[in-house]
Amino acid sequence: MMVDNVNYQFGRDYLITISSSLGAETLTFAPPSQVIFTVSHTPGNMTGKAKITIYGTSKSMRWDIFYKYDTVEIKAGYLGNCGLIYRGQIFNRSTQREGVATTLTLYCFCEGEKMSSAFIARTWGENTPAIEIIRDTAATFALPMEIIGDFSDLPPAIQGKTLMAMTKDAMDALMRIYDFKWCLKTDGVAIIRNGAEKGGKPRVIDINHGMEGIPRIYMNYVEVDVRLDHVITPGDVILVYSEHEQLGFSEMYRTNMQAYSRAFRNKSRLVVESVDHIGNFWRDDWTTTITARMRSNEVIR
Repeated sequence: MMVDNVNYQFGRDYLITISSSLGAETLTFAPPSQVIFTVSHTPGNMTGKAKITIYGTSKSMRWDIFYKYDTVEIKAGYLGNCGLIYRGQIFNRSTQREGVATTLTLYCFCEGEKMSSAFIARTWGENTPAIEIIRDTAATFALPMEIIGDFSDLPPAIQGKTLMAMTKDAMDALMRIYDFKWCLKTDGVAIIRNGAEKGGKPRVIDINHGMEGIPRIYMNYVEVDVRLDHVITPGDVILVYSEHEQLGFSEMYRTNMQAYSRAFRNKSRLVVESVDHIGNFWRDDWTTTITARMRSNEVIR
C-alpha cells in the first residue's frame, strides 16, 4: 500500500489482506495490481457483505486461497487517507476467464462464524426494559456493540420474555417489534433506532467536499456519490448541497418533490442509512454511495 507515484489513477490506494486461521502466510495485494470490489453496509440486512475480484494471481495461489484462507480485509481510499472499509470471512470463491487473464472472486460477509453459530437461550422477568432485552440478545454475538438512538420510550416486557433461537433470528424478531435495525459490521454489531443519528459535527458534502455527480431523489430516500470515503458509516449526519438533482422514480409526474429539490440548495440535512463502496482500480469507479432516508420535512431543517 501507500504507493508513492501519484500518477496511479489520481492517487487511489488500497491494501487487500487475506489471512488464514490455519496459520498460512498472510497474502497482500496492493497497487498497481487491478482489483474490483463492492462493499455494502446496510443495517437491516444482518451483515456487511463484500465481493472482491483480484487479477494477476497464479494457479497455485488461487488453489491456496480456495483451501487455506478464510478471512479478508480491505483498506481503500487515497494516498494519505486510506482506511478500513471491510473485514470479514470468505464464504465462497470462484475463478473466471477475462480475455487472457484469470480472475479470482471472493464472496464475503462480516463475522460469518458469529452469524452462523451465536445462540440465545434466556428468560427476562416482568417489566424488563426493551433495550435490555435487545442488548442482552446482541451480546451473544460476543462482539463490540454500538447502540445509536434512544430506546427509552419503548414499552417494557410486561409479562417478561423468553427467547430460544439463533441470535440472528432473535434479533430479526426483536427488530420487527421494537422499531430498530441491526447488522454485523467490520468492527462489531450496530443497533440503530429507526430515525436515530450519531452525535458530533455533521459532514458537509458538496462539489468542494467530495461529491461526485448530483444527488438522486427517489420516492422516500436520496442517493449521493462521493469520492471513496472510509469514514462515513450508517447513522452519520450529512449536510448535502447541490445546485442540481435528479428525480429517479416513476411518480415524478404526480408527486410534488419540490421541497426536497429546494432543500439541496440550502444544505439539506440527512441521516445516513447505508453505505456502499465500489472500487475498480484501473477503471472509472472509486466511489462511496450514501443512501439517506427522507423523513417528512426534516430534510429541510
